[in-house]
Amino acid sequence: MAAVLITACRQQEQTVVTTPPAKVIRPPFKAVDVAYSTYTISPEKSDTIMTASGSRIIIPKGALTDSAGAPVTEACLIRYREFMDPASVMASGIPMTFRNDPANLDKQFVSAGMFEISGETVTHKPIQISNSIPLSVELASNNTQTGFSSFYLDPKTGDWIYSGEELMAKNQRRVDLNKQIEKLRGTLAFAGKHYFVLNSMAMLDVYLNADYTKIAPYYENKHKKLPARLLRYGVRSSDLYCRSGITFGKNQYAADYMVWENVSGIAFPEWTKNTYARLKPIKGNLYELEVSNAKKQIFRAQVKAVMTIKHLFSFGPEYWTSNYEDAMRQIREDEARLATMKEVTRTLEVNRFGVYNCDKFSREPDAFFVEASFSLPLKANTLTPDHLFYVSRREKSMITYSYGPEMRLPLCNDSSAFLLTVLPGNLLAEVAPEQLSAVKAAPKATVTHHFDFRVKAKIQSVEDIRKAIGI
Repeated sequence: MAAVLITACRQQEQTVVTTPPAKVIRPPFKAVDVAYSTYTISPEKSDTIMTASGSRIIIPKGALTDSAGAPVTEACLIRYREFMDPASVMASGIPMTFRNDPANLDKQFVSAGMFEISGETVTHKPIQISNSIPLSVELASNNTQTGFSSFYLDPKTGDWIYSGEELMAKNQRRVDLNKQIEKLRGTLAFAGKHYFVLNSMAMLDVYLNADYTKIAPYYENKHKKLPARLLRYGVRSSDLYCRSGITFGKNQYAADYMVWENVSGIAFPEWTKNTYARLKPIKGNLYELEVSNAKKQIFRAQVKAVMTIKHLFSFGPEYWTSNYEDAMRQIREDEARLATMKEVTRTLEVNRFGVYNCDKFSREPDAFFVEASFSLPLKANTLTPDHLFYVSRREKSMITYSYGPEMRLPLCNDSSAFLLTVLPGNLLAEVAPEQLSAVKAAPKATVTHHFDFRVKAKIQSVEDIRKAIGI
């Protein structure tokens, strides 16, 4: 992977924030925008840029030309940024409405991913993309839904231009990394370490690749001995069951499928076998495990999540015995890389620099319209914001509307939904979910519902927006 990321012909330069040249793009927050990454490439040979998010920009030989259409020979700078969540879309100020007057269309977009790409030579001469040799962008995305199309933003009018159907595929680099983790199979002995799994059946599921024909005999015959090689781990089973899920690194796992360390070093009493355990977070990977029974016996111990059972089988027992720290370091690196990789890639053909989007029209089957009026905080009452943002934590989505103090507003039966708008001074104001949830489909269209915006946060970075939105 390092060899792919580091090439002699290209170096990733310092990430900078650049003001978009197109006037139709108006970031709503002052000095808050999505950063560009800049890459140096040689246009005289084919090259592929691997971005930090896992997306790929494929640049064929001869794809970059000067303003007259002649192939560029000088090294070029490619600037690229992505908008993959509601926070980055809001910060960008990129319009998210599709209008087509002849077809009488005025629709809001739901995006599976958006990016902006531009370029120039290292001496700052303008370049363009050849009419006959387009670039390809494999955009990494966690949205696995189908039905999205590709659109290009006209930098002069702000209109979205249909540019074709995007091609979705599994993110092969994520698949390959998963295979790499799973391929490192084996067993180990952890001499002197208080490692355990909650129950041996979960360990068998992983060890035997969830092959029911191999696992079934152990369920049918409780006295059947575990495989000898598995026992060489030195990892004991507590014969406990737990319905909890935990966060380990940046990933979610079932507690049953983790390897734990008994930090307290206290032996589990015999009466705890075949009972249910509860986990209470303490800090980081440290938890309090509690077991109780009908006789009011209670056992508590501090336990620490060490690794997944899958990673337990990443190395043989001999390797773990002599190279424990190296093995643990590799596992942490693999988990960190896996957490940053997106589920799928969406391939878009790029024949000119600018903003591209994987979109489909917002469709909510349970949506209903209400007549709405709004009031802003006192100091902002004389102002009119540009946009109104409808955010759903349930759907992990955001829809953008033009703001009006009175407007016909579509709502859904969604208790997680709320409204946002941007006020002067980089203030984000909110109509809370409780206000929207109180509104149901009204039998009379003439009923007007009034909503009060309250200041929610002062925004100084894209991460501030992300925290305020909560998705």
